[in-house]
Amino acid sequence: MYTRSIVAFIIGILCIPIISMGTDFAIAQTEIQKLQGAITDKNDRLSSIEAEILEYEAALQEVGAEKSTLQGTVNRLSLERKKVLADLNYTDNKINSTDLEINKITIGIYTTESDIVQNEDAIKAILRKYDRADQETLIEVFLRQDTMSEFWNEFTELEQVRDTMSERITLLNESKKTLETKKEQNTSQRSSLVTLKDQYDDQQSILAGNQASKAELLSVTKNEEATFQTLLQTKKEARDQLVAEV
Repeated sequence: MYTRSIVAFIIGILCIPIISMGTDFAIAQTEIQKLQGAITDKNDRLSSIEAEILEYEAALQEVGAEKSTLQGTVNRLSLERKKVLADLNYTDNKINSTDLEINKITIGIYTTESDIVQNEDAIKAILRKYDRADQETLIEVFLRQDTMSEFWNEFTELEQVRDTMSERITLLNESKKTLETKKEQNTSQRSSLVTLKDQYDDQQSILAGNQASKAELLSVTKNEEATFQTLLQTKKEARDQLVAEV
C-alpha cells in the first residue's frame, strides 16, 4: 500500500511538466496562427496597395502625357497668336501708310486741277485777245504797231503762248488721270487691307479663346497630376509601413 502511494506520487510529479508543456504548446500554436493570420492580412493589404500604386503610376503617366500635349498646344497657340498680332500690327501700319498716300494723291489731284483751271483761264484770256483782234481789221492792228515786225510778233507770241498752254493743259489732264487711277488703286488696296485686318481680328479672337481654354485645361491637368502624386506618395508610405510591420 505504501509502495503504491509512492509510485503514484512520482507519476504525478512527472505528469505535471508534461501537462504544462502541452498547455504552452497550445498557446504558442494559437499565437502563431494569429500572427500568420495578421501577416496574411497585411500581405493582402500590401498586394492591394501595390495594385493601387501601379494604377496611380499609370494614371500619372497618362496625365503627364496629356499635360505635355496641352503644354505644347498652349505654346503653339501662343506663337500663332503672336504671329497674328504681328500681322495685325503690320496691316494697321499698311492701312495708315495707304491713307497717307491717298491723302497725298488727293492733294496732287487738287493741285493739278488748280493748275488746269489757271492754264485754261490763261488760254481764255488769249482767246479773248484773239477775239478782239479778229474784230479789228488787219489795217487797224497794223496801225497800232510801230513796225511790221511788231505786228507779226504780237500774233506769233499769242500763238506760242496758246500752244504752250494747250500742251500744258494736255499734260495736266494726263497727270490728273494718272493720279485718279492711282487713287482708285490705293482706295481698293485700302479696302482689301481693312478686310484683311478684320480677318486678323477674328483670328486673333479665336486664338485667344482657344489659348485661354487650353490654358485652363492645362491648369486642371496639373492639379490632377499633383493630386495623383500626393495619393501615390501616401500609398507608398502606407506600403512601407506595412512592410516594416510585417
